[in-house]
Amino acid sequence: PPGRGSGRSLFLLRMTPADPTPDRAEPAASEPRRVQVVARWNSWVQVYDPADGSVRWVDLAETDHRPA
Repeated sequence: PPGRGSGRSLFLLRMTPADPTPDRAEPAASEPRRVQVVARWNSWVQVYDPADGSVRWVDLAETDHRPA
């Protein structure tokens, strides 16, 4: 729609890597990552993570996040 910009939002999400290293004894600590929201459904957003090229669904009600 006109006047709404690109329609895509940026968030900083605290999330674990998509592909944890298999030789690591403990799960990786979550770290804030800048991701791009590509779709939204209720409290769920589909995000693109440019750091690893992954696209996944995240429940914002259960994820530490803030607008970037």
